[in-house]
Amino acid sequence: MSNRQALAKSAATQALRMRASVRAKPWDAIDVFDLAQKLGVDVRFANIASMEGMYLRQAAPVILVASDRPAGRQRFSCAHELGHHVFGDGSHVDELFDAQAHIRPDEEIRADMFAGMLLMPKTAVDRAFSVRSLDPRTASPADFFRVACWLGVGYTTLAGHMHLALGTLSEARFAEIEHHTPKAIRASMLGESVSDELIAVDKHWSARPVDVSVGNYILLPHGVAVEGACCERRTTRPDGEIYQAVAPGVGRFESTGDWAAFVRVSRRQFEGRNIFRHLEEVEHD
Repeated sequence: MSNRQALAKSAATQALRMRASVRAKPWDAIDVFDLAQKLGVDVRFANIASMEGMYLRQAAPVILVASDRPAGRQRFSCAHELGHHVFGDGSHVDELFDAQAHIRPDEEIRADMFAGMLLMPKTAVDRAFSVRSLDPRTASPADFFRVACWLGVGYTTLAGHMHLALGTLSEARFAEIEHHTPKAIRASMLGESVSDELIAVDKHWSARPVDVSVGNYILLPHGVAVEGACCERRTTRPDGEIYQAVAPGVGRFESTGDWAAFVRVSRRQFEGRNIFRHLEEVEHD
């Protein structure tokens, strides 16, 4: 067994054990920030320029996540720092990574592998496609985008993981998917180009809330009722209704009693502890 294979096996084993420790099913998506809190690791968002995240090994361990990164990158960074935690690594500062700059240490490679397997275990990825009656060999870029949204990861992160780690995408198919940018996919779904993120939600969304920040767009199926004041309807598209997150708080999506999901909205580029991320803003006289 090569060193890389050994690292991958160790990372996958620990990732599945961590999921099991909080009773997360292997085929479900997880919220990694909530998972860390359940494990006694405090997650905080901070404006830390030139860094992806930080792990502080101490009596009460802390993970810091860069507040200005895209949501998918934030989740992967948090999962990466959890890898340092579970493997007993010392305190770490993970800077913005330049693949051309240097050779990464084994513990950094292992933490990345752990993050991939924690957020995207094969069982969860396979089920995400199957319940939507999709085949990764023929699914559209928009289909991949929807699956990535549910798993809470970036579009290209999902495709790369399926190609390199899971072996479920050929090199040619990976190149085809990677050719389509998330920005172009968002523009196609929304009917216009926007700088804010889009979360595509369907009736197969389960196991975790829909987490967004103020300003983010949400594509919902036609006929879904929206409860709460944190999201407002913007327009109708062929694939569904476009809503936008407008205020911190918690709401609910429901479709005629057969499907429902909570939506949690945080402030834009929120800084502070994860447990306070979705508190409504209090107006003072």
